[in-house]
Amino acid sequence: MRKFALCLATALTLSACTVSGTASSINTAELAADASAIDFAAQAIEAIPSLSGHLTADQVASVNAALANIKTITAEINAASGGSIAIDTGKNWTSSLVTEFNTILSVAGTVASTLDPSVAGYITTAHAIIPLIEAAVGLNAASVSASAHVTEAPTQVRAEIYRGV
Repeated sequence: MRKFALCLATALTLSACTVSGTASSINTAELAADASAIDFAAQAIEAIPSLSGHLTADQVASVNAALANIKTITAEINAASGGSIAIDTGKNWTSSLVTEFNTILSVAGTVASTLDPSVAGYITTAHAIIPLIEAAVGLNAASVSASAHVTEAPTQVRAEIYRGV
């Protein structure tokens, strides 16, 4: 019953989760849109000029591994787009995406923000996608507090991410 209530609350807010009888599933189109935004933001952060020159070899390796994992997970989600998947699958993909994206935000994002203060705003905006994708699969409550210039709608957060650094 708790799973149903959580899924229902998320579904009403984000329309990504559905319950049919005793089966619960996640709409892969919404998940794919969020995953693609994460992939874009990760690449945009990594591509900041002179960033790699300010990272240690271990940090570069960590960022590169995270980028590769994000691409793999995003490809898996995109392959399932247009359908639905089990909630556990969506939660696993989302947990992995969030872990990898947080690696990029904490390693590269911190250094990039120091190199160029205008990047700090982008990092904040990019970070706002995390609670949205988690809410879409039921990993957290559906309420989100995004940056001042971004409202809580997932499509608006994604649009801000795609505007770039």
